[in-house]
Amino acid sequence: MYYAKLCKNDCLINYYSYLCTRTNTNLYEITKRPVDTYYASEFPLYDGHSTMAHDYIGRDSSGYPYNMKYPPYMNSLYHGYKNDIEETFFYNFAVQKYGVTFVYKEKQYYLMTNDDYVFETDATFLPEFQRFEDGNAALEQFMIDGKRLIDILPEITDYDVY
Repeated sequence: MYYAKLCKNDCLINYYSYLCTRTNTNLYEITKRPVDTYYASEFPLYDGHSTMAHDYIGRDSSGYPYNMKYPPYMNSLYHGYKNDIEETFFYNFAVQKYGVTFVYKEKQYYLMTNDDYVFETDATFLPEFQRFEDGNAALEQFMIDGKRLIDILPEITDYDVY
């Protein structure tokens, strides 16, 4: 029988499979075989082929991913965010790596993801106008009319995830 202490953010991660059973508030019992454990910030969301930064993606005590840089801050139907648009950008786009399209001041914008980066494109999804390291970088660095995307979220009129 192997035991492991709870690590950062009350979260123990088993990279290969979930062989852990919680025995009390501070210990997990690993019953099958010894396995490597990682802090939430080291846990890759993809299969190891991605070079996109994962340092802001954490796992809660249930193993559920969340955005550590812009964490959920309330109990709500929107994965802990106050409304659907925050959930779409901080969780679906930045953590789950879904592409997103949105309308700001009657103009359509497209931000798509692949395994390595996030990019701005158009309705054909072929050209790459700008590249960003990850979803949070796109939220902070994508500028529209001199404003960061993260600052204009309340003004976005329509949005969807892909």
